[in-house]
Amino acid sequence: MAVAGVYAVTSRKPVVAYHDISVSGLSLCVSDCGVYPAPMAEGIVNVNSTAPLSTLGVYVNNTFNGFMIQNPATYRTTGAVGYMYKEGHFPSSIPVVPGDTYVFTFTATFQDGSKATVNETVVAN
Repeated sequence: MAVAGVYAVTSRKPVVAYHDISVSGLSLCVSDCGVYPAPMAEGIVNVNSTAPLSTLGVYVNNTFNGFMIQNPATYRTTGAVGYMYKEGHFPSSIPVVPGDTYVFTFTATFQDGSKATVNETVVAN
């Protein structure tokens, strides 16, 4: 007895891992920041990766300012994702002065153990 059917032949290409982060629209407000108390930094951190994000740490002028994201169970997304960054707390060692330049460093650690870092320079206004 012959069996008729349709068979699909598939081939898998190896997945090339990538881990990219970038920042857009970063600003640092010194006074009159709307509904937020001054100083206030805000922007969008864009993550594009084949592995889910584990943590996203923030440094200001090389001083650790905390984790923007730190919950591996929540961040299971891969691909391109934008995260809103709003921060009003800065270490006392970093006085925010109008006209001064600040370097924000965002360091992403992914669940596969890889890391990606981006620096963004902003002038406080």
